Amino acid sequence: MKKQKVKYNLNVTMSLFLTPAVSLILAYLLLGEVPSIVAILGGIITLIGVTITCNYSTESVWFIF
Repeated sequence: MKKQKVKYNLNVTMSLFLTPAVSLILAYLLLGEVPSIVAILGGIITLIGVTITCNYSTESVWFIF
């Protein structure tokens, strides 16, 4: 197997984790769904995790092909 160093934009990759939080907000605004406490806490935890990862991660990723 060959190791290949692959650099990619971490911000774009981490933004995929924002999908649940954004869908929670859109469901409230567009459909009038009231989110549960667990859903709100999950969205907050997700936003905190994405913020921490995007601000403090500078490492590149190694893929083995």
